[in-house]
Amino acid sequence: MRTPCVARVAVPAHRSDSLDGPRRPPRAVTGYFHMVATRAPHDDTAPPPGLLGLFSFGSTRRPAPPPGYAYSCEDASLLKPLYYRLFVNPLAAVAPARLRANDVTFVSQLFALLPAFIGIASTRTDLPGWVLAVVAPLGYLGYIVLDHLDGTHARKTGTSSPLGELVDHWCDAWNAPLLTFACGLNWNASPLLASALGFVTGLALCLAYEEQRITGKMRLDALGSSEALTGMGLSMILMGVVGKDVAVGIHLPFGVSLALALQMVSLVGSGGAIAMALVRGGPRLFAGVWPYAAGAGIVMVWVERGLDLRVAPFMMAALSATVAGRMVIERTTGLRVRVESVGLVLLALGLVLALVGPGWGMTRVAAWVVCAVLLARPCADFLWAVLVLRRFVRKGELLSLVTGGEEAPPSEG
Repeated sequence: MRTPCVARVAVPAHRSDSLDGPRRPPRAVTGYFHMVATRAPHDDTAPPPGLLGLFSFGSTRRPAPPPGYAYSCEDASLLKPLYYRLFVNPLAAVAPARLRANDVTFVSQLFALLPAFIGIASTRTDLPGWVLAVVAPLGYLGYIVLDHLDGTHARKTGTSSPLGELVDHWCDAWNAPLLTFACGLNWNASPLLASALGFVTGLALCLAYEEQRITGKMRLDALGSSEALTGMGLSMILMGVVGKDVAVGIHLPFGVSLALALQMVSLVGSGGAIAMALVRGGPRLFAGVWPYAAGAGIVMVWVERGLDLRVAPFMMAALSATVAGRMVIERTTGLRVRVESVGLVLLALGLVLALVGPGWGMTRVAAWVVCAVLLARPCADFLWAVLVLRRFVRKGELLSLVTGGEEAPPSEG
């Protein structure tokens, strides 16, 4: 997430003439996790919604961000000062002004995918030591550093915006369960335990986003994502140097193996973040995150019944990106939504096929189809929100391919 972020970035709402007038709630729109949206009346001057509109939230002609929008964050990360001193500040000092902060975020996402794919691949083949010792830690390091650099560069260049929050937090919503799930597999955790690691990490992130949606402030604990990712990277270096089987079999005091210790530390760390969020926000936080908890629970049961481990981490990541991503979309676009159970039914049907289906081939096809739909849903949400916030897209950045490349006005934050 973009840090340090103690300052508040406020962007006044802009209304177009075509959006003036009373609002009325429309019917539910289609798609995975049926949504009911509150939006403006029909705009005759807007183009037809097209496939994206039908698959997501309807017309993108709406005032955004909502009135009173502001970004505020308290980051107590223990390692943040070290990363800033060694990497973020030196890079920010030499980064050219033409570099777009959102593009930095997308590059950080590519770095995050390196250890994710390595962890998943480790379940099917023995990887060379240099892959574990060099490539995976480089992926963690690149993700951590660039995930801090994007916000620093945006503030330096005066391009902070609601779009930046959307891009940054939407990418983080994918990575929280995906990286932990994949790393658990690399630690030789059982499929069920690895999925539990991904589940609790994704739940901690969803609760943090829901707390931000309710209170207006993001709170990051002292032992958070930077510390967890650093630990994962160090464990990969050890595995690459001494060998994976040797590393995970190292015995610690009380007869505990290193692999088990790493798994328990991950569970306790995420559990602590969940507990702190509930202490601050109370049970009301579950009102927004139960779809993720229910969906991820179904994925865990399906994993226990033999779900392909090449798709299970991405299913859980897609659930997090959908649920947490829509919290960010509500904050940045003002679209108020409520969650239905269509996506949960889709997952449940896939699980039923796994339990009583005609054969492994059909079950495998069903798993890949369900995964494809789950992956498409948050991507459609994201593209819809980008179109709503297109006035913040800068000429030449990657997202200009979606919006048409119009130059955005200077940031007002």
